[in-house]
Amino acid sequence: AEPMAEGIVIMGDQEGLVVTPRCESEAHLSTEDFVDLSRLRFLHLSRFTFKGEFLRLPRRLKWLRLLNCDFVNRLSGSSNLNDISVLELIHADVVARVLVEQSSSGRK
Repeated sequence: AEPMAEGIVIMGDQEGLVVTPRCESEAHLSTEDFVDLSRLRFLHLSRFTFKGEFLRLPRRLKWLRLLNCDFVNRLSGSSNLNDISVLELIHADVVARVLVEQSSSGRK
């Protein structure tokens, strides 16, 4: 059966949260981990490092909040953020820079 979640909050090192990695190596997520959550509308991630293709996220996602997130690999690929209504990048400089670069290259 398809997961029914419409909103997820995942934080890396706080008490009483949905997911707490046991060690630093577990604080890595693949953006592909969220692709199958087709009903997902809200995703808030804090203190995680991503691996894999840049922002391969569910198409229906409307609100993405990244707080202190980074990427293991050099970011590549294109994001599918066209339908995002709210994009919050807090202390996520690498993500912001890549989005600006992608936006600029798309205008040429």
